[in-house]
Amino acid sequence: MRIPRWTAQRNHLVVVLAIVLGGILSHSVPAHGQITLCPTTPYQGFNTVYGVCNGQTAGQQGSFAFIDAYQFSNSGTTDLCATVNGILSNTWIPGNRNVNGVVIDARGFKSGTSQNCASNPWPTPSGPFPNIVLLPAGTITINTTWVLPSDTRLVGQGPNVTTIKAASSFAGPMIQMGAASPFCTNSDCQAVVLEHFGLDGNQQAITGILNQFSQELSRVNDVSITGITGTNGTGLSISTPSANNSGPYTNITFSGTGTCLNINTVTTRGVHGLTCTTTGTTNTTPVIYLDGLSNSLEDINIFGSSTQDGILIGSQAPAQGNTVFNVTGSGLSNVIELSTSHPVIDLTVLSVTNSGSAISLKDNLTGSSLNDANLALYVVGDAIPGSVGYSRFTTSPNSASGAKSATWIVGTTGPTGSNCATGSLYSLTTGTGSGTTLWGCTSGTTWTPIK
Repeated sequence: MRIPRWTAQRNHLVVVLAIVLGGILSHSVPAHGQITLCPTTPYQGFNTVYGVCNGQTAGQQGSFAFIDAYQFSNSGTTDLCATVNGILSNTWIPGNRNVNGVVIDARGFKSGTSQNCASNPWPTPSGPFPNIVLLPAGTITINTTWVLPSDTRLVGQGPNVTTIKAASSFAGPMIQMGAASPFCTNSDCQAVVLEHFGLDGNQQAITGILNQFSQELSRVNDVSITGITGTNGTGLSISTPSANNSGPYTNITFSGTGTCLNINTVTTRGVHGLTCTTTGTTNTTPVIYLDGLSNSLEDINIFGSSTQDGILIGSQAPAQGNTVFNVTGSGLSNVIELSTSHPVIDLTVLSVTNSGSAISLKDNLTGSSLNDANLALYVVGDAIPGSVGYSRFTTSPNSASGAKSATWIVGTTGPTGSNCATGSLYSLTTGTGSGTTLWGCTSGTTWTPIK
């Protein structure tokens, strides 16, 4: 019988395809157990990639770039801190050190549970490299300070999702951004970043976050701090030897009876977005200390007690060139107070809202206390030599003590009334060459023509 031509051609095509596919499968897809691995490198939990390992034949091997902490730990048989420490220690072994960095994904490490963490996850390195640690949801109870080296980014799932909690009888800060040499080169740590988690001090007089060594590219964002108590407790402390040029510190909330923020003898890139709640206490320590050069506090909300200052400036160290902008204070003794303990010069205060506090701004340098519900501007310049006083300007004519603050007023008609602040000036913007355009207030009662 004659075989149709198309049938013969089809069978020939099937044979050719089988030969080609067979060759591909036999040469390009090794069977399980035949994968060439680098024998000196740990792979459990590492993502698999294709490459050359120490000059050996190309094959599948573990990638330093991304490591599953849960798998690395034999499904959670070691705690989270020991697991992260083990991963970093292995990647720092001579010959295996990955200078390009590593991402440690611990989001699946007993996620949503309460777990204990006994040690510091970061070993003391001879030469740190970039690392990102992704934390799981749930509560992680720590027994010792977490000290983060340069180029470290610690990321949670959110302030109300991932919580790092201090164990009972905890000593020291909960998280320390950098440390002295040799932990960081010349005690100058860089690019230490904390984001998206909560800290619970467990009702102890401890420090939540301490930065004394981390500088450029180091910052804190979207972090809540609770359970910090006592006069020695501090939520966020930024201080000497050197945390200069760190920040910005953004979107931070604090709730407790201790100090919310302490900036001491450093220059930062500012604190932008901070809410501090210390109501129901009799604590006399300020909610915020501002002592240093060229810092900015912006979008600050303070809910405190009638025994507290909201922001105390210049009590610990000289404070020069600082800006305080958009502050709301509620239930405080003074929303802002300027101390005479150290020089306070070139200070600009913009937009202060007083909601139920006694004083909006207390200036001990010039003896002024303003009780405005809304204070637009208060500027203190340099101290004039010879004990003359300070250069100063404010938009407020009010005073809580009766001695009103001198200000500069402008208008289109001449000044009237007899209740002006002594030393104030009034400029008439529609004056003519033959009329008076400038008045001064004398004796707190009279506008006197000057020119």
